[in-house]
Amino acid sequence: MNNPTTTVERPDTDRSIPGLMRHFVNEVTALLRDEVALAKGEVTDNIAGLKTGIMSIVGGAIVLIAGLVILLDAFVLALYTVLDDSPLWLSPLIIGLIVLAIGGVLLAAGRSKLSGSAMKPDETIAETRRDRQMLKERLT
Repeated sequence: MNNPTTTVERPDTDRSIPGLMRHFVNEVTALLRDEVALAKGEVTDNIAGLKTGIMSIVGGAIVLIAGLVILLDAFVLALYTVLDDSPLWLSPLIIGLIVLAIGGVLLAAGRSKLSGSAMKPDETIAETRRDRQMLKERLT
């Protein structure tokens, strides 16, 4: 049965200036709280991805260094046999200079990829811009 005396909850219809200001402050506070939560989540995800990447790089680097040392030793011996009548120190010097040049190029390339823009919370920034624009439109 339908009871005609049942009251229906109405949304906040207080349209007085203090009521509107209270509603506005509540909405802005909730919006800021949500934006902070979004930023924290995004930064946490970025840091977790960074940790995983660093661990993979370190593990791979350890194995690669061992193999590189063995390979470089073989190159030094091969160059020494090719350079007849050369001093004993010449082939390690040549190979060492080549390896230093390659390492410098790789270091510069890696450094450029670790810029601050890789950790920027793009989603949060875009969401904040949209919210700011919406607030401007509502206030004007």
